[in-house]
Amino acid sequence: MWAFLKSRFFFFNLLIIAGLVLGLLWFIFKSLDDFTLHGQSIIVPDLKGFEVNDLDTFLTDRKLRYIIADSIYIPTEKKGVVIDQDPKPGLSVKENRRIYLIVNAIVTPKVKLPNLIDLSLRQVITTLETYGFVVGELEYVPDIARDAVIGQKVNGIEINTGDMVKKGATIDLIMGDGLSDEEIRVPLIVGLNQEEALMVLKTSSLNEGGVVYDKTVLTSTDSANAKIWRQHPEYGVSMINLGGNVDFWLSMDQGKVVLDSSFTDTIAPVNL
Repeated sequence: MWAFLKSRFFFFNLLIIAGLVLGLLWFIFKSLDDFTLHGQSIIVPDLKGFEVNDLDTFLTDRKLRYIIADSIYIPTEKKGVVIDQDPKPGLSVKENRRIYLIVNAIVTPKVKLPNLIDLSLRQVITTLETYGFVVGELEYVPDIARDAVIGQKVNGIEINTGDMVKKGATIDLIMGDGLSDEEIRVPLIVGLNQEEALMVLKTSSLNEGGVVYDKTVLTSTDSANAKIWRQHPEYGVSMINLGGNVDFWLSMDQGKVVLDSSFTDTIAPVNL
C-alpha cells in the first residue's frame, strides 16, 4: 500500500484530480462572477433635462436601461424631457440596471373648465390657479352683478363651464360692472415685483397695461425679481374705471424704487 502511494501513477492521478478540482472551482466562481457582475459597477448619470429620444443610445453605451414610469405636466419645462429619476445620479449600480424615469408630458393635458359664473373675482383667481390656468384680461360689461363673472374667453373665443381647455391656458374674464360707470382709486404697486403687482391689480378689478424693463433687467430671473419703480396712473391721486389698465416700469436697481413716506404705511402685504 505504501509503495502504491509513493508510485508515479498515484501522484500523476492525484495531480489530475487536483487540476480538475481547481478547474471546477475556477469555473464555478467565474460563473458566479459573471452572473452577479461582481466587482463591476456603473455610476448612474444625471438624466434630468434629457429628451427621451436621446436616451436609447446614451444609456446603451453605458450598459443601462430605462423605463418611463410616469409623466407629469410642467408648463415651464420643455416637453418630453426627464424631470426625475430613480436611482438618483451618482449611485453605483450593476450593468443593465433599469432607471425609472418621470418625464414631462409631450402633449399638453386638457382639463374641464370649472364653473366660474357668479363667483367673486378673488374666488375665480384662486379657482383658476388651482386648475393650472392663468387669469388674463378683465372685460367689464353692463350687468347688475358687480365684479361677478358672467363669461370667459380663450384667445377671444367664448367658452363654457365644462369645456376641455389646455392646462396653462390664459382665461380672459367677462365681469359685471354693476350697471354703473364706477371709478376706483388706483392701488399702489411701486416696490412690488410683477407677479405681486398682477395679484394686486386683479383683486382691484384692474388689468396690467404696458410693462417696461430698463437696461438692468437682462435675464428671465431678473424680470421675475425686478421691482416696479414707476406706475401710471399714479397711486393715490388717480381714479380709474373698472377693468382699466395700469402701466408700470421695472428695474433691478433698488435705488430707483423710492416710496413716499406719506403712503408707505398704507401698503398691505401681498399674499400670493
